[in-house]
Amino acid sequence: MTADRDLNRRITEIIKPLVPADAEEKVQRAYRQFNQIIREHIRNETGLRLTDGDGRSVGLPIKIVDGFPAGFAKLIDRYQDPVLWRLIVGQPKLARLMDGLKFVMSEWSAIEAWAGLPEPARGARPHLDRTWEAGAALQKAAIVEDIRKQLREINEDILGAYIYPPGRTPWIELYWMPIAMTAGMLEVEIADLALVTMAHELAHGYTHQGHDIDGQIWDTSAFRAADLRIKEGLAQFYAQTIADKVAIRAPGMRKAFDEMLKLQSGPYTVHTQWLKDDPATQSKRQPSQRGEIVRFTMIAARSTKGLTYDAWIAMLDTTQNRFKGNGSPLFE
Repeated sequence: MTADRDLNRRITEIIKPLVPADAEEKVQRAYRQFNQIIREHIRNETGLRLTDGDGRSVGLPIKIVDGFPAGFAKLIDRYQDPVLWRLIVGQPKLARLMDGLKFVMSEWSAIEAWAGLPEPARGARPHLDRTWEAGAALQKAAIVEDIRKQLREINEDILGAYIYPPGRTPWIELYWMPIAMTAGMLEVEIADLALVTMAHELAHGYTHQGHDIDGQIWDTSAFRAADLRIKEGLAQFYAQTIADKVAIRAPGMRKAFDEMLKLQSGPYTVHTQWLKDDPATQSKRQPSQRGEIVRFTMIAARSTKGLTYDAWIAMLDTTQNRFKGNGSPLFE
């Protein structure tokens, strides 16, 4: 959930000027256009349905809200410097400037001798050198990289949240301002990053509440106690899968997922180590087979109390060994 009211107010004053005026509408539009599409793909990939005990569909509301999640808000509050955050958000633009300078400087001998050189550019080499030095210093500013490192170390969802308080109907929150700010940092479209966030949080909801073919769900106390690497790994695995599934309609979603992954660590990256191709045999496991192995393992894991991450990996290996070459499960 979002940080407390006073903290959110302080953070909003720092960050809101850095996000486009239409950022909230872009997140709202992405939600309206893709909510049902993403849900359908998650149902198909997990084999789970959000229903009650009698098979009737139940809702999982999505709210697009102001504010920041606590971990992200505390990091911004630690460095209450609007210029610093402007530099962090603007790093991709600075990188493009440096690329352009590198080109001009490498070609300067020919450019300077060019008869068509505009008058303001004549004798500009010292100015180019100075601009390069300034840009390089801003790129390598220790505090900028240190903050990005601290951002990677936040072990909670920083763009959205799946919330399931005891005795209440769960819901999802999408934080449009952090989504817009982070999209700028990664140089991806706000809508694409909103879709990644929505898929990730919906995957949490479905893996927790979704009924399988036997009508079973993941017990809430067991889900709450499960290793973060299992829960976040599953959400990341399915968000990546969905990004590939909707590539025709939202071609930038996979790029947004991959770029966001560079800002993440720990439980948000473990899925990249699951079911790797075998380098010894040069065999390539097809996406559909990976999906089936993860799905069968996830269904089994949901009924296992006190599941550790090591046990999860062992279950993945067991499920993998029970699959034929054509991807069919070989359960006894």
